Amino acid sequence: ALSGASCFRRRGRAPKWLFFAALLFVLCLALMIESAIRNVSLPMALDRPPPATTVFTDMRGTTIAVLPTPDARESYPVRLRDMGEWLPAATVGIEDARFWQHNGVDFRAVAGAALRNLRNGRVISGASTITQQVIKISWPLDGRRGKVQEALAALKLERNWDKRRILEVYLNRLDYGNRRIGPEAAARAYFGKSARDLSLSEAIFLAGLPQSPARLNPWKNPEEAIGC
Repeated sequence: ALSGASCFRRRGRAPKWLFFAALLFVLCLALMIESAIRNVSLPMALDRPPPATTVFTDMRGTTIAVLPTPDARESYPVRLRDMGEWLPAATVGIEDARFWQHNGVDFRAVAGAALRNLRNGRVISGASTITQQVIKISWPLDGRRGKVQEALAALKLERNWDKRRILEVYLNRLDYGNRRIGPEAAARAYFGKSARDLSLSEAIFLAGLPQSPARLNPWKNPEEAIGC
């Protein structure tokens, strides 16, 4: 009986070669991913500041003329510290709650989104991080890449930039509707104040606009905008 039990244990144990094969596969996969991250190209637009609106003032500092960007948008890029306390925090909370923890790709969110989509039989949610969105909006429309290359570029960007710089670039390139790009232009247009002076409720309001700038347009659809 002892001999039979021993034989059963030996048969139930996975062969050593299978363990080493699995380990080799994981190591090869890790090396391939590392190589892909190192060799992926980042959008060239990341090296250039976003277009800014030119403001003409008189000797007393009073605005006398505003010259929009070449694409007729208003944009006043500002540093993250000049966006106020609430807007960056509200945006992270709405768009990418684990922004400060992940390394460019939120694999937990990816797994969760995949499960939800499988259960519903269709795509109902994504898992793009703020870093991935920076990559996406920085690539030209005629040169968009696939999700895999976008994720690889996001992983590489997080190695080269710190989180605050990524968040600053993201916010300054966001479309807040009505041809206003970035939080400073949006705050001036919708509340008549600088982004640094926004209240918590105003910041939450603005943080929700980029999800659907046309549908949530506060000038055309105030009910929709307030409801967001």
